[in-house]
Amino acid sequence: MPKADVFILGKKYTLKGESTREQILQLASYLDERIREVCSNYPGISPDKAMLITLFNMAEELHHLKDEQEILSRQIKEKTDLLTDMFD
Repeated sequence: MPKADVFILGKKYTLKGESTREQILQLASYLDERIREVCSNYPGISPDKAMLITLFNMAEELHHLKDEQEILSRQIKEKTDLLTDMFD
């Protein structure tokens, strides 16, 4: 299992995961960037609160993307069914 030392808000963490080392570093960099955005929008916010807000925002985005995927999957199925009916 690959591991990598990453920095989130300047604090070092050692992470292990199913992803490659490069992917771990890339994801950590993305997370750090998102947390720093929250910090810049809320000056004086504690790191814990910034991380919590970031996690909530990312969870909300994931939920929205899952909803979109479900809608698109339904549309694809409907169109596939229409095409199948045309050739039956």
